[in-house]
Amino acid sequence: MEFIISFLTFFISLPFLAFAVVYFLIKWLHKDKKKASSTAITVTTFCLFLSVTVMFKEIANFNTGIFIPILLLIIFIIAIVGLQWNVKGNIDINKALKGSFRLWFIALAVCYLLLFILGIIRFSI
Repeated sequence: MEFIISFLTFFISLPFLAFAVVYFLIKWLHKDKKKASSTAITVTTFCLFLSVTVMFKEIANFNTGIFIPILLLIIFIIAIVGLQWNVKGNIDINKALKGSFRLWFIALAVCYLLLFILGIIRFSI
């Protein structure tokens, strides 16, 4: 059990390493780049979600819990659903959720990089 916790903690601390490991593992097992990238993005989004939450708490000394990242996801879902409704006139919930999740991945990746740089600056001075 200790090994599993250490393993998960390692990948939550370094989510882009989790992306690389999952991508190459799935690509090796299934020989499918699209499935590999989709699975890697999904796993990395979960890692980024936890990592950004913890980094924000440590750097800003302000505990928002999971409120801000979840609020961001809800905003993305509403925006994608609204965009689908305006463009197509109907809503494909699977595409809306997938698009929202991908947008959330990008937003969390940017937040992670910014918080990483801010953490280096804050704790090195």
